[in-house]
Amino acid sequence: MQPLHRADDARWVIMIYFTKNQFSASKMAIIRSAAGGTDEALAELGMRDFTLGLELLKSSQHVEKVIGSTFFGRLLLFFTHCEPRRDSIAIMDPHTFFASLCARRFIPILSEYLLLYSLGQQPAEIAERLVPGVHCAMLIAGLIFMTPAGTLLIPEAIEQGLLEALLRMHSDKTEPEIKIKPILDDALPRALIHATVVQSIGKVLPRLRLVTQTASFRKSAIYGEWLMWEKVVEERNGLLKKYVAGGYPAKRMCDNTTCSKVGLEAEFKRCSGCSWTVYCCAACQKTDWSSGGHKQGCALLKSLLSHQTKLGLTSLEHDFLRVLLDFESERQAAEIASQAAQVLSGSALLAQPITMYDYSEGLSPVRILSVPDTVLYFGDGPAGATTAKIAGSDAAWREIVRLARRSDGKAAISVLVFKAGGDQRFVIVPRKVERGIPKMVKMMKTAERAHAQDLPRAEVLKLVQQVVQDHDEERGECEQFHQISL
Repeated sequence: MQPLHRADDARWVIMIYFTKNQFSASKMAIIRSAAGGTDEALAELGMRDFTLGLELLKSSQHVEKVIGSTFFGRLLLFFTHCEPRRDSIAIMDPHTFFASLCARRFIPILSEYLLLYSLGQQPAEIAERLVPGVHCAMLIAGLIFMTPAGTLLIPEAIEQGLLEALLRMHSDKTEPEIKIKPILDDALPRALIHATVVQSIGKVLPRLRLVTQTASFRKSAIYGEWLMWEKVVEERNGLLKKYVAGGYPAKRMCDNTTCSKVGLEAEFKRCSGCSWTVYCCAACQKTDWSSGGHKQGCALLKSLLSHQTKLGLTSLEHDFLRVLLDFESERQAAEIASQAAQVLSGSALLAQPITMYDYSEGLSPVRILSVPDTVLYFGDGPAGATTAKIAGSDAAWREIVRLARRSDGKAAISVLVFKAGGDQRFVIVPRKVERGIPKMVKMMKTAERAHAQDLPRAEVLKLVQQVVQDHDEERGECEQFHQISL
């Protein structure tokens, strides 16, 4: 705790710079020094003043409301200028002023401030004074919902009332320029692959519906987006509840391709070298080491696992991804088959088909890519990625492709794409075949034979599409599952 005169000095310095458009490093150093020398000390001081401003705003005395609205708004303005770089928010260094504030219950204070405005119970003069601060608060809320879900700021913001406050901003009395559409369209759908976010929304959904089912909200510009988002929330929440109840036990397949036994996770041992491959017994591990190529690939898979552990996902988050991909692969089976037919008919140089589930822009558009093991780049524009970014190195990617190829159709590659802050990240999730012949394998073999006959692309496409139709009509039984390797 700093002496009172130092706290008063810090307040004075902060107020001097409130009206500035930006803070240079030297100015921030002055402010930080006056507060005690650290971001934590500055955040402690700031939170006392945020709390004071909010209490004044809630006062029944008009003059105190005026002071509170002005003081709180200027504090928010200071906040937006002392953390201007989006990349620092995305990284969420725990020593930043932003993280230090959030660790001191800044989010509930911010939520209450927005609720005081959105409920429309303030006198007209006070409501007008609140608008500049509300604009700053909306910017801050956007930053919070853009942080990686692994920081737990998004779940906290949801449970501590920030999402409810933002939804209340969309009554028919709301200022038209105050929008949360980007959050509902973009940031929150991206976050719904994270189990912690889904759990948090499940807790507050009944309370949120008290807002979204009102006549005023139904008139808002985001009601349609809300309905779409609510449907996804219900779907993911149902998956998560069933998962927590033990409805989706993790399966494994022995990586010795001459065995390929399938069972529950507890029945297998991981390779002590890479921790990626699993085996049902010591004999299978020895066979894969000596004749399956694992002796050469072990170090590469170890580097891949290390790369994927740096993605900021907990073990729960990782495991929920396999549940989500199992669900998506079944629901989007027709689209996957349609895209695969186009890809396989297009080239005689058949390569390993990759199923990419792209959640980086919200809901999952699925893409089928025919990717050779030496590929250096795939995707369109900024959404593309090098295999080194996906797997940690090109060599690790080639090893993953090799394992899929040598599995004789018992393994394939799925890649899940998501965003953490502003950064695109990738999770490689092997897909295993427990029994039956996958539709994709039948399609690949048909395309390979057709290309060997040098048939025109249109004819190849027709043959491949016929395979899809026959498979669906025969209701070809094939059980598949995704296998998280962490």
